[in-house]
Amino acid sequence: MKQRNGAGGKFSDLRRRAQVFLTQNKDSTAVMSPEDIKNLVHELDTYQIELELQNEDLRQAQDDLIQSRKRFSDLFDFAPIGYLTISKKGLIVECNLTAAQMLGVHKKRLLQQPLTRFIDKPDQDVFYEHGRNLLDSHNSQNHQTCELWIINMDGSLFYAQSWQSLA
Repeated sequence: MKQRNGAGGKFSDLRRRAQVFLTQNKDSTAVMSPEDIKNLVHELDTYQIELELQNEDLRQAQDDLIQSRKRFSDLFDFAPIGYLTISKKGLIVECNLTAAQMLGVHKKRLLQQPLTRFIDKPDQDVFYEHGRNLLDSHNSQNHQTCELWIINMDGSLFYAQSWQSLA
């Protein structure tokens, strides 16, 4: 967001001048001329308008962000591919509706579950090895893929490709 005419600095300067004036002059209105009062009120009105314009810009930016997040969420949730984000501890921290459907678990109940709970036992070593290789590479541009058998909550198996990268 851009600042209009440096309003933040002008307002700070106005506040500082007012504080200095008030501390030096206890009965400030008696010392101020009508012209000084008129100028001060005009300056305050100008800053108020600038602040209201900035607030409107902030509200618009916030509305745009909310809409953008909603679009991303819809695209993520309704993608035809299941997506999971896994923490370094191996816990599911984010998933889309497709992944939850594939695993047969409600999306909210899937969060904070260990991914290995859903990997067929013989493929768990493959999954760990690929993750270890990724961490050993120390390259955030690197990624590892592996194919695993995944167990659905009803016990059926399906074949999935795991794509792991450092975030």
